[in-house]
Amino acid sequence: MPEYGDLTDLQLMILSVLWSEREATIGAIHDRLAARGPVSRKTVATILSRLERRRLVARHVEGREGVYRARVAKRAVLRSRAAKFLGALFPPHGHLAGARALDPSEVDPGDVDRLVAMLRQLQREVKDAK
Repeated sequence: MPEYGDLTDLQLMILSVLWSEREATIGAIHDRLAARGPVSRKTVATILSRLERRRLVARHVEGREGVYRARVAKRAVLRSRAAKFLGALFPPHGHLAGARALDPSEVDPGDVDRLVAMLRQLQREVKDAK
């Protein structure tokens, strides 16, 4: 399974727009992201260029504008990121045997419930992305 654990929040937000819209211009992506918080059009263009170099998005030109689409499936990214997260919490047996990512004394009340809720949400999103 390819690794997508190094994707930034902004890269994931851009991919999310592309997953929901199928295709979008820099302007359309910028408009969607700007509704959530400040981001410049130039930053969106830079991130798309980096994603294109990594072959995670593809671009074609319509008129004078580039139109982008995701080349990686949402499900693949979600699975990879979940695997990385769970691997950090629960190291494999052969690697760092006996190591624990979390000590029970470091867990605040409600943390486990929030984690379970996030994992259930992730499970729904992975199923829906099929």
